[in-house]
Amino acid sequence: MTTRRLLSASLLCTALALSIAAGPATAQPKLRVAAIYTVPFEQQWASRIHKALKAAQARGEIDYRASENVANADYERVLREYATGGNQLIVGEVFAVEAAARKVARDFPKTAFLFGSSGKPQAPNFSVFDNYIQEPAYLSGMVAGGMTRSNKIGMVGGFPIPEVNRLMQAFMAGARETNPKVEFTVTFINSWFDPPKAKEASLALIDKGADILYAERFGVSDAAREKGKLAIGNVLDTQPQYPDTVVTSALWHMEPSIDRALKLLREGRFSAEDYGPYSMMRHKGSELAPLGTFANKVPADLSAKVRARQADILAGRFTVKIDDSQPQSTAATAARVRARNPAMHHTAHAPRPGLIQRSIRRLGLWALAMLVTGCASVPPDKQALRLDDQPRIAVISAFAPELALLLAQLQQPVSHRIGGVEFSTGLLAGKPVVLFLSGISMTNAAMNTQRVLDRFDISHIMFSGIAGGVNPGLHIGDVSVPAQWGQYMEWLMAREGPPGQYSVPEWMKSELLPLPAFGMMHPRSVQVRSAASPQISQQFWFAADARMLALARSLQDIDLAHCHAGQCLQRRPRVVVGGNGVSGPAFVDNKAFREYTFNTFEAQVLDMETAATAMVAHGNGVPFIAFRSLSDLAGGGAGDNEMATFMQLAAANSAKVLLAFLAAWQ
Repeated sequence: MTTRRLLSASLLCTALALSIAAGPATAQPKLRVAAIYTVPFEQQWASRIHKALKAAQARGEIDYRASENVANADYERVLREYATGGNQLIVGEVFAVEAAARKVARDFPKTAFLFGSSGKPQAPNFSVFDNYIQEPAYLSGMVAGGMTRSNKIGMVGGFPIPEVNRLMQAFMAGARETNPKVEFTVTFINSWFDPPKAKEASLALIDKGADILYAERFGVSDAAREKGKLAIGNVLDTQPQYPDTVVTSALWHMEPSIDRALKLLREGRFSAEDYGPYSMMRHKGSELAPLGTFANKVPADLSAKVRARQADILAGRFTVKIDDSQPQSTAATAARVRARNPAMHHTAHAPRPGLIQRSIRRLGLWALAMLVTGCASVPPDKQALRLDDQPRIAVISAFAPELALLLAQLQQPVSHRIGGVEFSTGLLAGKPVVLFLSGISMTNAAMNTQRVLDRFDISHIMFSGIAGGVNPGLHIGDVSVPAQWGQYMEWLMAREGPPGQYSVPEWMKSELLPLPAFGMMHPRSVQVRSAASPQISQQFWFAADARMLALARSLQDIDLAHCHAGQCLQRRPRVVVGGNGVSGPAFVDNKAFREYTFNTFEAQVLDMETAATAMVAHGNGVPFIAFRSLSDLAGGGAGDNEMATFMQLAAANSAKVLLAFLAAWQ
């Protein structure tokens, strides 16, 4: 052995000894990481996060613990337990519990939070992510468009929220690239994890001619396999479980996001950030699954088109549009389904042929029962589906300028359309709400209030908007919060005998109120019934909720606007709680009628919607309150009607009081 070899060996042994000795001193301690899932670990979304964290655990980088199937109502408690337990990073999805999760993050500023969310990051420690896998979804759509023989594709999703909508929209766009003739039938099961329901919805789509299904939820591929049809997977590769059914899938990989968060946490650089881009193909956060068992079944020219488009995406030559709007069915079959029940925009599934005869018998018996009993309830087969399970406050405005002020403050908005009316869910002043336009008129207000009660879990109702002032003690810009509301134009128009004299039918007198008439018009009560009191009775006033009124009284010192566009009021507006409000189907700009309304009903304000909403709230047993700001004096002013001048100011004042109320509401 030469001197050089001896020296080399000696140096090698020395280096090896030093490295062994140094090992324990330089090894980094494991990070403590927890995760919370509202669904089982095997659900598509949760499984991707869980997999990435388990990989980090297997590498020895983290101590990992997790909870699955955590109810929304229990989410904040579990989150706080993990935060107080010394975990350095907490991961999960908070789409239904945004407010609670963000509150916990504020309470633990030294803990890192990384959550699936429709909202923005919250400094200093609340980062968000999303499955931006619209690129492989587009590519999978190209495959589906080229593989369908019937030109009909069925699509089954969980809920029509942005995270689902964007993938469906991208899939549909991709399918149209390879097959402009393709038609889509889109349905939502209103659940994140209900495989039997997804399967049943899928079977209905197959019955309508779909030969390829987009499996956004588990259960869809089961229906496709049972009927010998094809499916396209989502988020994870299910071809091993369905080798003759699933052609390909849009895969989501959470590893880039998780690895980045862990790296920044170790370096002490974790901050509020949007991790969404790390789910895209250029960051290896998503990909199109290999064709696998379908490699020889997909036409070669179609495979070539998909590969070329994939190369364009990776090279930045082609961008898949992010479209978060709700996808719409294009197939004629879907139009027929909607025609049978135009009020339902999201249908869980269409009736299957095997159910038609039983459905006809049930509907026939129901119709007979309705004729006999006069009941107006909805048959079980036609009951509307809830769009989500989050308890919400319904916030209503009568027309667009009022609603726009509140929508501008809405966080994490999600849009739903029912019967042509847009309902926007999200957070307002930190509270889960659904905002919508009642539309002007008593009929619109009643109809759309009942719609929101049917389709959402509504705990309380709040109406915000403008009104005409009736009480001479109130002024333009004031916000009135009446204690009760009545429908003052529920008239009997009496027969005129001698000029100026009117007679009332004897049998109608019991329905009239003991109040003065306005000429031939005699005020009447209305017939009502409710779940608590199903017997028909006569009623005029519908009370606002006492607890809500008590809170409103604590807000009477709010500083309200008194100037708009150079026009200023002579006095500062104020909040006035109590008294009466009235509603009817007419716009009032008449001094004599204004005076009659004040003298007869002791009304503070009048409008064209609120009493109808109050009556629906009463019938459903839902607490109610209304905030109405004076835009005009209903004909009592010295000049022209003031509404055009002060409508925006009044709407802003009403919205300001409502937002303050929501912020204080517990």
